[in-house]
Amino acid sequence: MTHFDPILAPDAELFFNDLLVARIENVFIHQGTYFATFQLCISDTDPGLVLAHEQLRRVLNMGDETEIIGQVRKRAANPETRTDWGGRALPELSPPASEEALAKAEQALGCVLHRMHRRLLLEVGNGGFGPGNGLIGLTGGCTDEEGRSVVELRDALFGNVIPVRVVPLWNWGDGAWACLDEEKGTVLIVDESGVTDTGFQLSTCMAEWAAGGELTERFFTFEVRSGINPFTKVPTTARSRSRAVGKPLGD
Repeated sequence: MTHFDPILAPDAELFFNDLLVARIENVFIHQGTYFATFQLCISDTDPGLVLAHEQLRRVLNMGDETEIIGQVRKRAANPETRTDWGGRALPELSPPASEEALAKAEQALGCVLHRMHRRLLLEVGNGGFGPGNGLIGLTGGCTDEEGRSVVELRDALFGNVIPVRVVPLWNWGDGAWACLDEEKGTVLIVDESGVTDTGFQLSTCMAEWAAGGELTERFFTFEVRSGINPFTKVPTTARSRSRAVGKPLGD
C-alpha cells in the first residue's frame, strides 16, 4: 500500500471528543482489511476513556469496505442517529438506488462515481444518512433542503466552472459542503473560501462516523471568542467554526 488515510497513518494521533486516545505505530493490510498497532494514551480505569478505547478499536477494525457498509447501515437504521442533524429533524432514509439510476446519474455528471460512494448509494440508501445533514441522493432519492439531487446541486455549487469528477456529498451547514473527488476518493470542503482537499478518504470518514466519531472536529478548525453579553453584562465565550482543515486547491 502506498497511501495511508490520515487516521491510519503511522505516528498519527487519534482523538475522540478532543481527547488524545492513541498514537498509531504501524499499519498493514491482510486480505483487504486494515490492521493497526497503536500506543494507548488513555487509562483503562476511567469509564469514559474505556468507551473511547472501544470506539477506537471499532474504527481501526473497520478497514474492510463491506464491514464499513454494514456499520453505516446499522447507524442509518436509527432515525435519531441517521445524520448528525438528527436532533433537529428525522430524515427519511431513501431506499437503495438502482443500477439504472446510478448509470443515468453518472452520465449526467460526466464521471464514474468512486467505488465507496457507489456502494453507499446502492447498498445503504439513495441518500438521507451520514455526516452533516446526510448524503445527497441521486435523482429520485433524498435531496438537499432545496429539493436538489447531486446533479442539480453540483451545477448550483460550481456554476459553469464544474471540476471534473467532483460530486457533492453532504451539507455541513453555514455555507460549507463536503464533496468527493470521485477519482481519488478524497473528501473536499467547498465553502466561501474555495475548495480544500482534506486528504481524508470517504471510507475512513464513514467508518469513523459509523463508530460515533465527531467529524466536524476533524474537518474544521474552531475559534473561541470572548465578549460581554449585551443583555446580562456577564463575560461570555463562544466557540465558532473557522477554516476547513487541509490543502487549499487553486482556482
